[in-house]
Amino acid sequence: MSLDPTKASGRFFRPGIGWFVGQQLLEDAANDEADLDDALEAYADFGLERLNKSDRLADLDLETDEGLEAAVSRVENGDPPLESWCMRLVMSTVACKHAIDDGEATRAARNMQRAAIARSMVIFIEQLEELVWRGYRTFGVEELEAAINLWEASDKDAPEGHWQTLFAEHNFILSQLFSAPAIVIEDQPYVGGKEVSNQGGSLADFLMQNSLVQSLSLIEIKKPAAALLAKKEYRQGVHAPSEELAGAIAQAQSQRDTLLKEYYVLTKGKADSFPYDPLSIVIVGDTSELDTDKKRQSFELFRRGLKDIQIVTFDEVFGQAEKLLHLIRRYPAQTPPAGEAAADSK
Repeated sequence: MSLDPTKASGRFFRPGIGWFVGQQLLEDAANDEADLDDALEAYADFGLERLNKSDRLADLDLETDEGLEAAVSRVENGDPPLESWCMRLVMSTVACKHAIDDGEATRAARNMQRAAIARSMVIFIEQLEELVWRGYRTFGVEELEAAINLWEASDKDAPEGHWQTLFAEHNFILSQLFSAPAIVIEDQPYVGGKEVSNQGGSLADFLMQNSLVQSLSLIEIKKPAAALLAKKEYRQGVHAPSEELAGAIAQAQSQRDTLLKEYYVLTKGKADSFPYDPLSIVIVGDTSELDTDKKRQSFELFRRGLKDIQIVTFDEVFGQAEKLLHLIRRYPAQTPPAGEAAADSK
C-alpha cells in the first residue's frame, strides 16, 4: 500500500504534536474525585518549582504568606511572563483549595479553571512558544503582509461579506485578538435557535477555539464604515452608541446565549470544544471617527462597561497586525525577549 506524502504528514505529524501537547496538559490531572487534592498539590508544586528558580524572586521565601505577597507585587504587571503565569497558577490553586474547604463549588470551579489556563500558558511558554515564532517567521510574514495590503486597498464601505471573506482567507489575523493560541474552527457556524417550523436560527461569522484549553469564542464581523457613535450628542459631552453598534452587540449577545443553551445538542454530546463562558468579539467601525476627546471617552467607557462582549475596531485589528509584522522583522532569527511581544503589540 502506498501513501501520499502530503497526506502522510497530515496523518502522522500533526497527531504527534497533538499527542505531545495533550500529554503535557493532562499530566497531574485528577482521574477521579479522590485524586483532586493530589492534583491541586501537583499544580501548586509545578508553579512553585519554577518560581523558586527565578532570579527575580531569589531573595524571597515562597513557602510563607509574606514571601508570596512580595512575589505577587513583583510580577503583577505580567513581566516576566513565565513567573507571572506561575504566580497565577499558585494563587488560583490556593484559592481553589479554600473554596473547596468552604463548600463553595462555583468559586472552586472558577479558580480551578484559572489554574488550568495558567498551567497551560506555562507549558506554552516553555515548550511551544519558540515553535510558534518559527511559524510566524515563515508563514506569518507573508500572511500578515497579504492581509494588511488587502485592508489598505479595500473600500472601507464595502459590504460585510467582503470583510467576512477577507478574514476567512486570512484568519491568522483573528488569532491575534486572543491572549492564548487560538484557531478558527468554523466559518459562519450555525449556533442554534431554529424553531420546530425550521424558521429562525443564527449564524455567527467565526467560531474560534483556544487550542490549549478548547474553550470557544464567537466573532461577528461588520464593516469599517459602520458608525460607532450616534450622529448627535446625547447630552453635552456625552455620545451614545450608534444604532449599528447597539444592534451588533444585541446580535452577538443573542448568538452567545443560543450557543450556551444549544451547543451540546448541536454537537450531539460529542463536543471536543467547550463554551466555557464564551467571549463574543464584534469587529466594527474605525477609530478615525472618534475625532474629539469626548467621543473617545464615550466610546471607551461604553465598550469597557460591556460584559462578555468585546468591541474591536478594524483599524485596531490591522494596527495590531502591523505591530506584529514589525516585531517579526525586528527579530528575524530568534524569539523576542520575554515580555516584549506583548508590549510591542499594544
